Amino acid sequence: MKTLTTLLCSAALLASGAALAEQQAKNFEFLLAGADKSAKSFDQNDGGITAQLGFFLTKSIELGIRQNAFINSDNGNTTVVAASAVFADYHFDADKFQPFIGVGGFFNYGGGAKQNFDIGPEVGVKYFVLPKTFIVAQGSYLRRVDDIGSGKLSYALFNLGIGFDF
Repeated sequence: MKTLTTLLCSAALLASGAALAEQQAKNFEFLLAGADKSAKSFDQNDGGITAQLGFFLTKSIELGIRQNAFINSDNGNTTVVAASAVFADYHFDADKFQPFIGVGGFFNYGGGAKQNFDIGPEVGVKYFVLPKTFIVAQGSYLRRVDDIGSGKLSYALFNLGIGFDF
């Protein structure tokens, strides 16, 4: 019975704190996430991590930078491929849920990979579990800038992680 009471009280506390969650203009945000980079046909996948620092210009508009690192294991060779990115996102206020849409630009390098610049749309949702703490799920569809016309060199990027507003 004590366990059930503790769980119910904890859930109520999380729900009440999440109801107060709201991003504000001039807030910073830090995010750490697991990442998956998938080829257009989803037959090649690289796992990795993402770190992000964002700044809210307004309650809804966020600008920021990301750093990604992926483990690539093609042909039995394991290499680390990285990407540095800039992004702009627009957030929709839905109380503790904060869906967002945006655009990101990624510069890929490292591990013998050809250096290139990718750009594309992104969508996601943040769910505030505490007033300044959230979990996030995000997806991006990226294309190499020098291959925009054919779309052969496109890929999807997925992130699942935790973030903090301050």
